[in-house]
Amino acid sequence: MEKFKKFLKKLYKCEDFKFLEKTDEGTYIFYPAPYAKGYEVKSLDELNPIMLYWRFSTVFSVFFIMTLFIFLVIFIHQFYNMSCFFTLMILTLCMISCLLSGFFMWYLRKFRRVKPKNEISKKLKIISLVFVIAYILMFALFVYSCPCCIYGQYLENQEWQKALNSINFIIKFQPKNDNLYENRALAKYNLNDIDGAIKDCDKAFELNPKNYWSLSSKAYFTFIKERKITPEIMGMLEKSMVNKYPIAYSDRAKIYYLLGESDNAIKDFEHAYLKSGNEYFNYFAAIAQEQKGDYCKAYAYYNTVPQNKKFQISELPLKKEYAKFMCKE
Repeated sequence: MEKFKKFLKKLYKCEDFKFLEKTDEGTYIFYPAPYAKGYEVKSLDELNPIMLYWRFSTVFSVFFIMTLFIFLVIFIHQFYNMSCFFTLMILTLCMISCLLSGFFMWYLRKFRRVKPKNEISKKLKIISLVFVIAYILMFALFVYSCPCCIYGQYLENQEWQKALNSINFIIKFQPKNDNLYENRALAKYNLNDIDGAIKDCDKAFELNPKNYWSLSSKAYFTFIKERKITPEIMGMLEKSMVNKYPIAYSDRAKIYYLLGESDNAIKDFEHAYLKSGNEYFNYFAAIAQEQKGDYCKAYAYYNTVPQNKKFQISELPLKKEYAKFMCKE
């Protein structure tokens, strides 16, 4: 018994606290922690399941933290280069530890519980409450921001079906996130589900009337569906333009480009660039210049488009060389 007490004192680094007490009735009371309720047992042999649970709960905590870490790594790397076997193994061990922990908790109910020897001070309660609130806020932030970590890479790599599957799953947990619906609309459009894309744009705008991306995109998707410019389409675009939304100019420019109106397309792409400072719009302006037949101006526009991590346009060098070759001046 003395060796057992010394081990616990060394583990907790507390010399004054009595972890194991013997009562006048000949029973023993074991305190798992300084501020935890004690277990009253008739003999030291009955401490074995309590100690087993106590040790196993530590193992469970380790596996639980490891599981959270695995999920965090998955979200960061978007399921890229992750070992499925390793992830499955950790999850399986965590589930087993949960089941065993639950079994021991059920088994320990037969032991009589004693009030904690040391009462939790008011200061410790406040500190604990602060940590609990901090963990809740961190978890809420993690749940809210994880969609970008999951489907962002799919959208960037133009893996539309994977992006759609991921967004469908996340929308179940965040049904009022308008950004999810606008990104799902983009995925559906690229999967040729025009009606579904328009419906998601309506949902995004309903959730957030200031989401002019969804309004502008709806105008463009409607044009693709109807193959003509209607007053409704122009009204949605003009409403987005009034609010100085650059993508509205870009969407109208793409409509003009598809109709063969190169001058109007170039003008709107230039407006989009001036409103946002995004050189990506110059890339489209260069394509419109090629449609017009002015390869010299197209080459000048291509030269303003950077080629880095933000702008990964594989055909840019070839288009630039072709415009340079076709330029007669």
